[in-house]
Parts: sequence; C-alpha cells; structure tokens
Amino acid sequence: PTEAGLDTAMVVARFADATEVLKLDVKPLRQTFELYSNTLLAVLRACSGHVVQWVADEVQMWFMSTLSAFEFCMALQTELLTSKWPKDIERVYATKLSGPVLIWN
Repeated sequence: PTEAGLDTAMVVARFADATEVLKLDVKPLRQTFELYSNTLLAVLRACSGHVVQWVADEVQMWFMSTLSAFEFCMALQTELLTSKWPKDIERVYATKLSGPVLIWN
C-alpha cells in the first residue's frame, strides 16, 4: 500500500517478437498479433485496468489494486489459452522467426 492507503499495481505484458511478426507479410502472424491485442484490451477493460504505455511489443498497465491486477493476469491467460488461433501460426511462426527453437506452444 502507498502512503495514502491505495494499493495500486502495474503489470507489463510482452508479445514475444511482435516487432518481427509485424514485419513479416504473413497473414496468420498479423491475425495472431491482432487477436492478442484485442483480447488484452477486452480483458483490461473488464478488469478496470488502464494502459500507461504501449510501445511496440510491450504494454504497461495500471490497476487500482493488486487483486484486480492478479485477476487481469489470470483472465488474460485463460482467454489466450482458449482463443481460436490461426491454424498456420505454429508452422509459420516457428519457421520464420525461431529456426529450430520452438517458441509457440
């Protein structure tokens, strides 16, 4: 808690390699970034969070309480895990960005 008794929290989210993803002319990758961004913003609104700064692949968000920040993180992970992602994303993402390293699971 702060001196005024407010329990605020910051959360930072990062879409790995988003800058590289957006450089590629591959429709599934762009759709993936759009889905991620739209999902993040929808969950952020639902949890009464606010974007402090969004630069390239990193989003800094502010919440009125640690609990609302935690609820946001859990809700975002749940939404991302249950989202319908483009079918080609694993194949294209792994070959175009990471070589032999699997970064999409």
